[in-house]
Amino acid sequence: MSQTAIPIVCLVGFAGLAGLYVGARPAPDVITGQVTHIMDGDTIGVRSSGDYLKVRLLGIDTPESGKRCGSEASENMRRLALGKQVTLRVDPSQAREDRYGRLLAYADVSGKSLQIAQLAASLARVYVYQGNDFDRLDAFSAAAKKLSC
Repeated sequence: MSQTAIPIVCLVGFAGLAGLYVGARPAPDVITGQVTHIMDGDTIGVRSSGDYLKVRLLGIDTPESGKRCGSEASENMRRLALGKQVTLRVDPSQAREDRYGRLLAYADVSGKSLQIAQLAASLARVYVYQGNDFDRLDAFSAAAKKLSC
């Protein structure tokens, strides 16, 4: 290869990468889909535009399956969300994903917050990760009650 060919090849390679970058779209802050799976009281599976998303509900924590209140929290989430259309919203003050690769989002079904429903049913507690307050903290705190079971 001649010395003049090398810069041309590099230039074409960079142009191709630039095209990929320019054409890439950021992930949306609002996602709609159907709840297809309930992992537990604070984690759901959503089918959106052909993609499957594992979603950790931002701002709450429910007992794990097999623990006291865990099955009740999961069953309540199943009743509230399974098979229904959901609107997911990320919070710009928080990470987009947790360490397990799950989308962190607020989840609303028919305009009602799944997080507030779990809190009001006494099946969840407000959860602030590493002191990083989130946008709906006040509303969640107002809805929170002591765990019922």
